[in-house]
Amino acid sequence: MIKEITSSQIDEFSLYKYGLYVNQEAAVILGLDKSEVASLYENLPITTRKDIDITSEDIMNVLHKKPGPYFREIYDTLTEKILKGEIVNSNKELLEFVVQNYS
Repeated sequence: MIKEITSSQIDEFSLYKYGLYVNQEAAVILGLDKSEVASLYENLPITTRKDIDITSEDIMNVLHKKPGPYFREIYDTLTEKILKGEIVNSNKELLEFVVQNYS
């Protein structure tokens, strides 16, 4: 994991995917300040999928579907949009996004 980070960069996606400790270790190798990495991590809108303010049940209800593999795509897209700051992590906004993009 550290090799993957050091071959690219420390950003909101690597912080989300690998967590604070692994990114701080990569920062040491890259000669970056660990406290800056910690600050970036603390400012993430979400740090795990559980932080996303929408449940699978919410998604099934608004899309009128049964459980299925489509959840992964939706959650991956929501994660990316939230981390990029393109959508706010609020249940209402996330539901609207899902309806607009997956109905």
